[in-house]
Amino acid sequence: MALVIIDYAVDGHYKQSFVIASGGGWRVVEGAVEGQTQTDLPSVFKEAYFAHPIDLHLATKTIQGWPRIQLQVWHYDTYGRQELLGYGSLFIPSTPGEHQVCLKMFKIET
Repeated sequence: MALVIIDYAVDGHYKQSFVIASGGGWRVVEGAVEGQTQTDLPSVFKEAYFAHPIDLHLATKTIQGWPRIQLQVWHYDTYGRQELLGYGSLFIPSTPGEHQVCLKMFKIET
């Protein structure tokens, strides 16, 4: 999974947390359904990059309740405090291989 945060106008470090949510007909064979990325300090162009692997094996007997990835963007300020900046969710692609998807996140206004 390669994630890019673009144009968040807050100085500091960013991280993303994720949860894989699925319907009742799905079970986890192996791997973690939640986690977080490393932190990144955005570049001059206000872009933060994450290349965090998600190694998860799911099994099902139905396609109902297709798995979704739920993402949250967190910000750390210079004092180590963290705040939620945005969140979003999208379906995991149903075919194997490399995919490029775009998720417009809900941005928290402070």
